[in-house]
Amino acid sequence: MTTDYHYKQMIDSVEEYAIILLDATGHIQSWNKGAIQIKGWQPEEIIARHFRTFYTDEDQQRQLPETYLAEAADRGHVQHEGWRMRRDGSLFWGHVTITALRDEQGAISGYCKVTYDLTDRLRREEMDRRMHQLEARNKEMEQFAYVASHDLSEPLNTVGSFAYLLETDYGAALDDMGNAYLTQIQTSVGRMKGLIHALLHYARIGQYRSPAQVNMTDLLRSVMTDMHQIIVTSGARITYQDMPVIAAYPVELRQLLQSLLSNAIKFQTTGTTPRIHISAGMRGQTWAFCVADNGIGIAPEDYEKVFIMFKRLHSQEAFAGSGIGLAYAKKIVDMHNGSIWIEPNEPNGTKICFTLNT
Repeated sequence: MTTDYHYKQMIDSVEEYAIILLDATGHIQSWNKGAIQIKGWQPEEIIARHFRTFYTDEDQQRQLPETYLAEAADRGHVQHEGWRMRRDGSLFWGHVTITALRDEQGAISGYCKVTYDLTDRLRREEMDRRMHQLEARNKEMEQFAYVASHDLSEPLNTVGSFAYLLETDYGAALDDMGNAYLTQIQTSVGRMKGLIHALLHYARIGQYRSPAQVNMTDLLRSVMTDMHQIIVTSGARITYQDMPVIAAYPVELRQLLQSLLSNAIKFQTTGTTPRIHISAGMRGQTWAFCVADNGIGIAPEDYEKVFIMFKRLHSQEAFAGSGIGLAYAKKIVDMHNGSIWIEPNEPNGTKICFTLNT
């Protein structure tokens, strides 16, 4: 009797595993601390209920609970993994072992069901998978960028050289229209070189990344110091709240903030003083950061387009640039296993938000 009592006391105190006794039909007979912690029900709420309660509607329709009991009765025990239900309706990824219990005559008297929560492991595996995919995609992008830059640069340099010779040797003989054509050629060559440089820079983002603890407030102040000239020239008013210390890639995170601030300053109505606010707050289990401005705004139908490389919503004459700034931002956020999205900033302007999950 003492041994049975101590054994039950030991099982009840286990917190890492949900250890449950079922009767021969699958109804719950006991409930330990691990079951409370993993599944959420108190003993008085769950005792005598059928263990199919832990399975999703789809799994119940497929009669998985009954199938597992039959397999355990036939083979002695069965193991499986899958999504299981908590009391609050949320799901966790559980590794389950069901062992058949028999009486002295060999008849099934019940089952012991042991569950271990593997949700964190599954998330780590998914994060690793995404990182491997991203690294493979980055390598492909780097190879493409190097080949493309070489193949594009060579004829472009030839065009630029001949344009220079034409200006040097025959510039005086050209009329106004001829000089205008020549200027357009030189401008286009310069812009194309800028696009090639932007493509190479995009490919190299994260090539030598090194994680560290980053004080976001200090990093933002440093970025604003680097951008001092453009901030003063534009008259921009930038405010921010105290922000957290997070695990991140500091070099790439600096590029991200600089890109978002540069866009917020640039895309303004003529004569408007740029007003920008950077905020931070918890979004679920991770930090979310937002850069809000009073600029020209982005139409909802363009929210996804702006993250595409070289996708421009405005002419080069209206707003100069390569059209790659937000593509930089998205790649850097992806490196941090985060998300980036756009919201309207009432009454006008844009709010770009992102999460970092390293």
